[in-house]
Amino acid sequence: MSKVFIYGFTGTFTEKPEYDYAHPDVGATHKCMLFLRQESATTEFLNAENEAKKFGFSSITNLAGNQLQIDV
Repeated sequence: MSKVFIYGFTGTFTEKPEYDYAHPDVGATHKCMLFLRQESATTEFLNAENEAKKFGFSSITNLAGNQLQIDV
């Protein structure tokens, strides 16, 4: 069964993202939240960092995550 995790991080926007969205200016540093659906019940920091990079962020620091408790 899939689970949803929320990951928080600080990152600098440095490159063109793989996704089409209203991204920040190059060089801007932001605190971000990333929601990921995953099969594992444990944090997957490598996957979260890779996904953040797809949004154009690098220099990712303070990466933390927790499972959301969602009743559907």
